Amino acid sequence: MKSIAIGLLTVILAVIIIEPLVEVANVMREKITISSAISNALKAANNRSLEITSLRDRDVTLDESLYVEYFAEAFEDALNLSHLETKDNHLLFRSNDGQYNDFAVTINIQTQSELETDQLITKINIRAVSEYNFKTKRLKMLGGSIHNSYELVTERISLLKLRN
Repeated sequence: MKSIAIGLLTVILAVIIIEPLVEVANVMREKITISSAISNALKAANNRSLEITSLRDRDVTLDESLYVEYFAEAFEDALNLSHLETKDNHLLFRSNDGQYNDFAVTINIQTQSELETDQLITKINIRAVSEYNFKTKRLKMLGGSIHNSYELVTERISLLKLRN
């Protein structure tokens, strides 16, 4: 009887220890997925929105409205999202399959002149924020009662500069 009690206690303790570890693995997986989606959308928008005529003068300039549009298109395709609205380079996305909560993406584009070469350099800062949807049953119940939820935050900085 004692060995059955020890076995049962071991199983209960294993579940208590393993369940949060599974949730941590899910968080890491989702952070990697979101980071990859942002990187790919950033590259696609960088390549598609460059103004070709400025490259002749060794400057990198972007059409900001096209950049935001191309980024939104690539990001929603990567994560199966729907683009809800755009307001002053602040984008809002909703998940089509309920896997994620709403995403708030902020795009900050700055163009500055480099002192040494007098070239224009474009710096793009992208920040995506979404609340995490808990996957395990106990943490879903806890997540509903906790006022401060866990946020998935991903930031990327891209520096566009033409090398000669």
